[in-house]
Amino acid sequence: MVAGPITIDNVYLATKAASVCADKIGAKSVAMSGMDTGVGGVSLREGAETMIRAIKEYVASGAKLKTIALVAINDDLVEQFMVVLKAV
Repeated sequence: MVAGPITIDNVYLATKAASVCADKIGAKSVAMSGMDTGVGGVSLREGAETMIRAIKEYVASGAKLKTIALVAINDDLVEQFMVVLKAV
């Protein structure tokens, strides 16, 4: 199987799907890494913006999750998550 190119839409859909799945199994919390910001080649900023947008929309729709932790493998991604979160 050959995967197609990674797009920012993939980041949005993967983030939303992880949130939905966590809610469906009754999880109180979920941790998500920077979706497609490594091998997928999505820029750290775009990835952070898109993930946080998807999370905000899901929470606003009535999510039962209490905690969504954003996990980063490097300081650059931590910085991008922080910049985007401060802007919302």
